[in-house]
Formats: sequence, structure tokens, C-alpha cells
Amino acid sequence: MNTKGFSENFEKPLLELGYFLFWDAGNGSPYAFHLWFLRDLILIVVLTPLFYVMNKWMGKAIVCGLFFVLDYFSIPVLPIYGIFWFLLGACFLDKFSGIKSFGVPIVFLLFCVLEMIFPVFIWEYLQIPIILSGILSFWTLYDKLVPATFDLGRHKHWMTFCSFTFFIYLYHEPTLNVVRKLLVVPFPHSSFGFAFSYLASPWLFALIWVGVGIVFKRHFPRIYGICMGGR
Repeated sequence: MNTKGFSENFEKPLLELGYFLFWDAGNGSPYAFHLWFLRDLILIVVLTPLFYVMNKWMGKAIVCGLFFVLDYFSIPVLPIYGIFWFLLGACFLDKFSGIKSFGVPIVFLLFCVLEMIFPVFIWEYLQIPIILSGILSFWTLYDKLVPATFDLGRHKHWMTFCSFTFFIYLYHEPTLNVVRKLLVVPFPHSSFGFAFSYLASPWLFALIWVGVGIVFKRHFPRIYGICMGGR
């Protein structure tokens, strides 16, 4: 991670170092903050038998609604936010696939416009509905644009790019920042330069990192396996 005091953090006692690396580095996330979901998922899997019993006893929709409400409260240790999305997927996944209307994308677009025009604190309390409407919007648009007969395996280049998505995600921090800062150099810190860097850097970084992934996978498969955690 590109952060100050990197070496100082590793002078902690062993137990504190483990807590720091894998659970909470002081900001509510592990040191590799973009891997917070792995920490939460491990705990959620351990608690899955409990959720199974709750679903049987109370019903999936009620349990999901309960964790939606609990997300507005701070409960130490339990990843309530992650649990909600985990249960929502189990509860409504099949029903979501039947959505064909453009109504949801319109609602999502309206949310986005209102949030830009009126940047007030109320949107923090509507985070889950906004994200959910966004997920359903992209799902709906995908179903409209991509035919049901589409087979990724028949498209060599798309298959290659998609096989490195997790590799890109794992190492977009801090390397994406390097690309982002380099793209600003030709422009004298202008508004256009920052906007161009913001919009172009993810695409350029993804292309570069796919190339890096191909090289590592072909010529250094063991190192690539370690970098990917054996995935």
C-alpha cells in the first residue's frame, strides 16, 4: 500500500500486527482495505448455519429486512453491511432476474442526479437502496443489450480479458495511482487534466495489467499463483 509510516506499522507485536493486517488497520478495514470483503465473507461463512436457522424460523424476507435495519446501527465485530447483501442475494436473486422494465434504471438515474444537485447527508441513509437500484439497472441493461445466446467462451479476446479481472482488482492499489498521476503530467494541473486522468486511467491501467497478468501466467506461473492466492 502507498501509505506513510509503512515500516513503522510492522514494528508492532505479533498479535497486534495480525490484527492490523487482517482485521482492522485503524479505519475499519484490514491493511489491504480493498480486500475487506474477504475478511467479512470468512466470518459470514462461519455464521451461515445460524442464518439458515433464522431463515427457516422467521422467513428469508424478514431476516433480510432485520439486517437492513441493523445496518443503521454500529455493532462491533459483526459485518452487518456484508451480511445484508449476502442474505439479499440468497433471498431475491431469482426474482431479480425477472426484471425487464426500464423503471429501475430511471429511478437510479434520478437518484444520481438528485445526489449531485443536492449533496446533503440524507443520501448516506439511502446508500443501500441507491446501490441496489444501480445493480438492478445494470442487470436490466445487460439483459436488453446482450442476447441470451451470448457465450463468452466463443470470444477469445473477451475471454482473455475477463480471466484477469480479479488480478486487476487485487493490484489496482497502489498501481492505479501511478497511472493516474502520470496522465496528469502533460497537463499543468488543469481541470481538464484531472478529468482526463480520472476517466482514462482505469482503462489504461486495465490494459497494462492484463499484459502483466499474461506474462506472469505464462512465464512465472508459480509467482502468479502466489499473487492470486491460489485462485
